[in-house]
Amino acid sequence: VVAFHQGLWSNVSQGNFCENLTIATGRRNPGAVALRWNAANWGGVRNVLLQSGDGRGRAGLLMDVPFVEGYLRDITVDGFDTGIELDVANGANVAVLEHVTLKGQAAVGLRVGKHHACLDARKLSFENVPVAVQVDAGAQAVLLDSRASGLAGAAAALVAAEHGHLFVSGFSCTGFASVTAGPVTEIPAASLMIGARDMPPLVPEPDLSRWADVQAYGTTPPRSSGRWRAASRSCSCRAWRMSSTAQ
Repeated sequence: VVAFHQGLWSNVSQGNFCENLTIATGRRNPGAVALRWNAANWGGVRNVLLQSGDGRGRAGLLMDVPFVEGYLRDITVDGFDTGIELDVANGANVAVLEHVTLKGQAAVGLRVGKHHACLDARKLSFENVPVAVQVDAGAQAVLLDSRASGLAGAAAALVAAEHGHLFVSGFSCTGFASVTAGPVTEIPAASLMIGARDMPPLVPEPDLSRWADVQAYGTTPPRSSGRWRAASRSCSCRAWRMSSTAQ
């Protein structure tokens, strides 16, 4: 439904953000993807609901276009065959997930595909899924402080293929025949057990009197770095805004 890139790859997609959005794929769309996202060097997905009307569809969040580098949090994926899929063919692909809920997937909640994909995840909740996390050959993932509930007849909650790597700490699950299958490293034996803390929320400055208009400092693109610095040094300035002519 929403795609950030239509080509095979891109390393100039810096700063791709998707925030504060609900994407619904409707019903009778078995091949649908709610959000296809990528970002090079920095970017993110925050405060997003991805929803299938009848539970069908390929994926809620698909990250299959190199490069994928960013921080994703406060996401809910309801339905689809796969909730979140990171599967890229080449390049540096590292995603970080926090505070994500995946529920009602038909195949797997979170899949980290082949081709050396890397994922760090914390505070994930899986509800009524046949498999919580699947790590394919050549991929690696870290899962911290998460929980899962399985569908009736669910086998293993965490599955890693041969030559795949999954490092797990603080994971609990119910409704599965077993916790792990394949080369999954369970903690605490191999971990320092250093606790992680939440990233502070990014809250915009509510007092508009403390905003500075960069245009007021004589900004003329493209050579406007000096005016940007002048605006940033403004003693009352906590945020900046610019018009469409100074992008």
